[in-house]
Amino acid sequence: MARAVGAHSLFMTDIDGTLIAEGNTRDQPGLEEFKDWVTHREGRFAWGVATGRRLELVRRVFDEHELPVPDFVVASVGVEIHLDLSGTRVDADWTRHINHRWDANAVRAIALSLPGLTPQKTASQHAFKVSFQIDGSTFRRADLETALGDLLPDTNVIITRNTHLDLLPARASKWLAIRHLCARWGFPLENLIVAGDSGNDLDMVGNAPRAIIVGNHSDELDTLRGRPGAYFSVGHAALGIGEGIRHFGFPGYALPGGPV
Repeated sequence: MARAVGAHSLFMTDIDGTLIAEGNTRDQPGLEEFKDWVTHREGRFAWGVATGRRLELVRRVFDEHELPVPDFVVASVGVEIHLDLSGTRVDADWTRHINHRWDANAVRAIALSLPGLTPQKTASQHAFKVSFQIDGSTFRRADLETALGDLLPDTNVIITRNTHLDLLPARASKWLAIRHLCARWGFPLENLIVAGDSGNDLDMVGNAPRAIIVGNHSDELDTLRGRPGAYFSVGHAALGIGEGIRHFGFPGYALPGGPV
């Protein structure tokens, strides 16, 4: 693990829209520089991804873009923590922690009773994640929160780009999972940098002491402008990550075409 090689800093990034630009996946400015930085970190820092993808789809994007093996994977919007890509090294303490007063069936039944919500495909569902597509013309968050009633304090409501809804246990999110990693593996929070682009990154980039919001971010993150420690990149996706890392002075990041 990262602590075994003496790392005292941690970098965590979302994948879709943040590390990997959406759309033409062959055109990824800044990605090769990012990969080189991570590959040659030599124990100076640990790195990982925090994503809405389940682990199988994380592996797929790592294979497609030949990404270096991460130290940590926070998957399915924070309900799973993996210590590698194999799926055999799960943080069981985290699973036990989030399974507190969580009733997926009750939460699902309430959400299904409301207009404007269509369940996402079965592969996107999880024992600790109930997911829907949103029809923005009929769905209202306030209606959902009212309908949840006594279940609301035990439910984390996450909306992304007003098109996706994830309902999680109150103890689960990307940020809470990353904070758990920092506590467990001894990374001081002041040595943490995160990067994101959309609503399911809001708690992560809104709470981390240093956060990169890439240039192609959704307007959900504009509420963080002016927040100390939040850096809004001009560059998109991996290019924006590199810009933010250089801004914060994280070790050893190269500009495209040469060293800093």
